[in-house]
Amino acid sequence: MISSDRTTPEGKPMEAPGLHAGVSEFYVRKGGRLTYTMIHERAETTHVRPRTAVVVEEGGEYISHYINLTPTASLQTDPKVYLVGEGARAHLSSVIVSKSSSLMDVGGTVHLRAPETSAEIVSKAITKDRARVITRSLISAEAPRTRGHIEYDGLLLSGESRILTTPSLDAWVDDVQLSHEAAVGRLGEDQIYYLMTKGFTEEEATTCW
Repeated sequence: MISSDRTTPEGKPMEAPGLHAGVSEFYVRKGGRLTYTMIHERAETTHVRPRTAVVVEEGGEYISHYINLTPTASLQTDPKVYLVGEGARAHLSSVIVSKSSSLMDVGGTVHLRAPETSAEIVSKAITKDRARVITRSLISAEAPRTRGHIEYDGLLLSGESRILTTPSLDAWVDDVQLSHEAAVGRLGEDQIYYLMTKGFTEEEATTCW
C-alpha cells in the first residue's frame, strides 16, 4: 500500500504501515517427514505475525527453516511443535538479519511428549543500526528417554543494536538430556582478518552488512 501524503527524504512515496498475519497447521503422520521453509521479505513498515502449530506422530520428523534478511517494522513468531509419538523428531532453525530500526522477536517451542523423542533449535542472528533481536526458545521434556538442544549465535555490527537470547529447558521427568549454548558479541579480530584475506578492506569487513 502506498501513501500519497508521506514521502521519504528523497521525495519518494512512503509505504503505509501494514500487517502480514499467517496461520499454519501441520500434522506429520507415523513415519512421515516434512520440511517447511519460510523466507520473509516485507516492507520496512510492515508488522509480520506468522503463527504455526505442528503435531508429529510416531517416528515422524518435522524440519523448519525460517529466514528473514530484510528490514521490517516488527516480526514476532514462536512456532509450537508437539512430538506425541515415540521416536518423533523436530529441528527448528532460523537465520535473521535485522537492520534499520527493526524489532524481531523469534523463537520456537517443542514439547517432547513421548519416549525417545528429540528436538534441536538453532538460531543465528545479525544486527545492525538500531535493530533489536529477541530469541525465545523452549524445549519441554515431558516423557522419559528424551533429548533436546538449543543453540544460538548472535553478531552485533553496531553499538546501537541489541540482541537478547532466552533459551529455556524444562524437565518434567527423570532420564532426559537437555542442553543449550549461546554466544553474542561483536566481530572478532580473527574473523575480520579472515575476511581481509578474502579481499575485503578492514572497513568493508566490519560494515559489509
